[in-house]
Amino acid sequence: VTPRAPPVKPTTLPNTKNTKKRSSTTNGPGANGNGNEPTHRILIVTGAYNHIVDGVALTLNRLTDYLLRKGHDALIIAPTTAVPALRHVGNLLPVPSIAAPFRSDYRMSLGLTTAVAKVVSDFDPTIVHIATPDILGFQAQSWAIERDLPVVCSYHTRFNTYLKYYNLAMMEGLLWSIFGSFYSKCRHIYVPSYTVRDELSEHIANMRPDALKFWLRGVDSQLFHPMRRSREWRRAMLGISHVPDLETNTQAAAAEEDAAAEADGEVEEAAAAAEAEAAAAAAA
Repeated sequence: VTPRAPPVKPTTLPNTKNTKKRSSTTNGPGANGNGNEPTHRILIVTGAYNHIVDGVALTLNRLTDYLLRKGHDALIIAPTTAVPALRHVGNLLPVPSIAAPFRSDYRMSLGLTTAVAKVVSDFDPTIVHIATPDILGFQAQSWAIERDLPVVCSYHTRFNTYLKYYNLAMMEGLLWSIFGSFYSKCRHIYVPSYTVRDELSEHIANMRPDALKFWLRGVDSQLFHPMRRSREWRRAMLGISHVPDLETNTQAAAAEEDAAAEADGEVEEAAAAAEAEAAAAAAA
């Protein structure tokens, strides 16, 4: 398979002429909008950013958008395709990649090229955020550690469950060993849930005591709002022939809630009666 790395227009790249070492700065509004916190140059390294619409890509695009709005600078390096699946946020630098086995819609990065490393070096990041522990992720981590840059990682995919699905469970020990060598070098590991935190704590030794941090997910209540409910979309996309209106659903939910409250009241009355009987029996 021929690796694909579409050329990037020069206007989308950071200034590669300035090789002078820079530090974080308080110029401009800063991270909190008043100049009291330094702004940073964040290098984001990921296996998915704009070539597929999945949780990793959407989460990191929103993270980048947030960082840029707070006055920081960001450079993303990730595999790409000739036709992007979504319009990405920020400066994206493609790396060579091939289609992933079993899932050709995903891409596997082949690592840092000399040209990409040059752009990254000129960008001069103050912090490196790695989302995927693949070849590119390992190389970016080594690059950052050699330069004494802080490395943080976000944990998105439970690859160990993929092994079981593809009948490769015998390789799980090797996978955790690889993960251990990667995540033990991260200053912070951002996890989405208690389950993931406990799983990493169980399988990865030598992590920093305070490395695991929660990065919880949420729902955009403006996008996923009852007023956006569409009968036509449900019929066309989901094949649902009967779609009750929102008022009917609301009334049904209210009726269920009233019935539950009534049942709870009956249970409480029965419990009170039993307690009174028990007290009377004890007194006798």
